[in-house]
Amino acid sequence: MGPVEHAFRARFRVPETLHTLGQGKPFILDRLDHDGIVLLLGQQRNYTPLRWACLEGIVPFLRRHPGWVPAGGTYVMGGEVDTLDEYLKRCISRQTSRWVAVVLKEAGVVRVDEGPPLRVRLTDRFG
Repeated sequence: MGPVEHAFRARFRVPETLHTLGQGKPFILDRLDHDGIVLLLGQQRNYTPLRWACLEGIVPFLRRHPGWVPAGGTYVMGGEVDTLDEYLKRCISRQTSRWVAVVLKEAGVVRVDEGPPLRVRLTDRFG
């Protein structure tokens, strides 16, 4: 079990309703299992799985980009360069960065600057 998975398991009891930053819209952390997590996003509750390997990879990605990193968030397949969105698009072809930022914040992996633009940086524990 990696440090991100450990932080998630220590913090969350699923299902759990969380809220987006800024607009405060609800979304659900529906599942947390041996493969990863499942988020249910938007009004349609779109099924959005993220594997542990992807989530664990966020820490080294943010270490390579010291300081505040924009969350980004476009509906373009490649994502915005040097953003959390760009990293996550390697894992899933859906815009997830702003929701993932909330989950990472709640688990104590990142701090968030709501901006605009919304930005993240590793907490001291993960930095």
